Amino acid sequence: TILFLFTITPLGCLSDWIYVVGQNNFTSSDAQGRIGQPTFLAVDTRYKKFYVSSERKVVYRFNETEWHSIGGQPEMVFGNGAGVCSSSNFSTAYGIAVDEGSRLYIADFSHNRVLYFDDAANLTVTGPSASGVLGQTNVLVC
Repeated sequence: TILFLFTITPLGCLSDWIYVVGQNNFTSSDAQGRIGQPTFLAVDTRYKKFYVSSERKVVYRFNETEWHSIGGQPEMVFGNGAGVCSSSNFSTAYGIAVDEGSRLYIADFSHNRVLYFDDAANLTVTGPSASGVLGQTNVLVC
């Protein structure tokens, strides 16, 4: 599964495809680098893009440069795809949001919670632990 981005004319019509995220070009079906069922997208004030991969059970973060390059690789990954209940994993990411302070919220549907990651635009360690949780008493309760 890939994500196509396109421009919309002032009259609301689709224009040319401008980017493809999740594979190396517009026509390849190469599985390497795929996002894997992209279901949600959030953009922060620094133009960092966060994508949910439902298939891989992770959230990818792209910077502005990688966002613009076909086949660009994510600069950061949240979760490891295991789907287990932990402070750094989620089972079914059913939505994401980023606030003006770059706090990333990931709704973990199957675990009945929302994990949040402070300053998500600047985190550098892949698979970071959540800063906190909403909907449960702590990040390890699911």
